[in-house]
Amino acid sequence: MTLKHLVFAFCFGFVLSGCSSEKHPSIESIGNIQKEPEQNPKMIEDFSEEEKEILTAEAVEQLAAKHAELAIEDFGPYLDLSPLQEEGSLWETLEFDYEGETLCLRVSASDKELAAAPYEGALDGAVVFREDFLELDSAEEEYAYDGSCADIRSGNLEHILDGNVEMSDYLTVTLPEGLRLSGFKYWMGSHGGAAFLREGEAEEELTLENAGFYAEKPLAGGIEIWGNGEIEQGTSVVKELTPLETGGWGKDALILRRGIRQTDSGTVWYIARTEREGSRISYCLYLSEEEYTEEEFLAVSETLCLMENAVY
Repeated sequence: MTLKHLVFAFCFGFVLSGCSSEKHPSIESIGNIQKEPEQNPKMIEDFSEEEKEILTAEAVEQLAAKHAELAIEDFGPYLDLSPLQEEGSLWETLEFDYEGETLCLRVSASDKELAAAPYEGALDGAVVFREDFLELDSAEEEYAYDGSCADIRSGNLEHILDGNVEMSDYLTVTLPEGLRLSGFKYWMGSHGGAAFLREGEAEEELTLENAGFYAEKPLAGGIEIWGNGEIEQGTSVVKELTPLETGGWGKDALILRRGIRQTDSGTVWYIARTEREGSRISYCLYLSEEEYTEEEFLAVSETLCLMENAVY
């Protein structure tokens, strides 16, 4: 089974409670990559079998507008939800036309007790991708894929549909000299992310082995979108740093929770993540403790600013 068959059963996808606090996530359990939910005999709410509607781009936009409140019941008009009741899981792909191109919306759900996402309801993922993504046959092809795959709840839908998602859709940050931000990688974090590249490091060489918070051979750092609190799993606290009260960033007041954490594999990171009461999403910035000082990290974290299109 390739990553292609696993990537959409995330959550997270922030999706996110899929890794144990006793063991850091494996390559198969992070970066939007989750195994299909197991069946659960527990019965949940019954769904009616009314005539199904054809999914349109306008309908996708309306679903996306629900953001973190999007629930599996919202897809009732478009697909058969009975497998969720009868088998405890659901895994369906819907097609819709967008400006003459066929795009896909992968909907995955599990019983509420099995849901891998911190969203209310049983919805695990609602991911938009181009039809050609289904033709990828290897992890190498997926890492090099130039299209966008992203959960409709987690960002700018127009950019997702147009295939040009960037981290700047979500936030801006000023990096230390000598680092640059990679393009948006859907397989980083639970809902995507970007790596910090040093001079001479090629974006084409990024994989889950060298890019990401739980990478075995990590780069200098990165920014990823996770479920609230999930990135702390599989880590231990080295030191808590002073939180940064942001004052809002144009929306509700946020706190940037800052500290030093060590993963089970031994990597030590400075980490700053957004925290808001009731939020299911965290934007997490992390920087190598071996290469940067605490003062440098604090200075970088103070430049982090969420954009209006960010979902939190």
